[in-house]
Amino acid sequence: MLSPQRVGFDLVKEVLTVSVRGENTMMNGSPVSLEFLIKRSDGEWFNLHVNRFREVLRPRSFSSHPVPGFGDHSIEIRGCAISFSYEDPGILVCFENDNITPETAALIVDEIANSISNATGQKSEVIPR
Repeated sequence: MLSPQRVGFDLVKEVLTVSVRGENTMMNGSPVSLEFLIKRSDGEWFNLHVNRFREVLRPRSFSSHPVPGFGDHSIEIRGCAISFSYEDPGILVCFENDNITPETAALIVDEIANSISNATGQKSEVIPR
């Protein structure tokens, strides 16, 4: 199976991971707080080109903006950097701090999963980790 890097990021692997981990995981020198998995539920790969990340990998009802940071794409919401990185089995998304509650993070992840599904026409599933 080809990795996303070998296809020039034309396709995103089957799973997006939104990561908010424990204090032992660090991103840019800060502990990572939460983790979710966004998985394609009707196939292996999301048909999402890297040039659409800015438009698609963001929630609709929360104000966000792209920021330089860790990973392949990063946004900031309410003072919390959220980074998307290619990992096996998909894209790891890390919330840098605890400025966002777990409940709000879950809403953000649901909106991003819906955004991916709307952009690609492919079904997604959110799995808390």
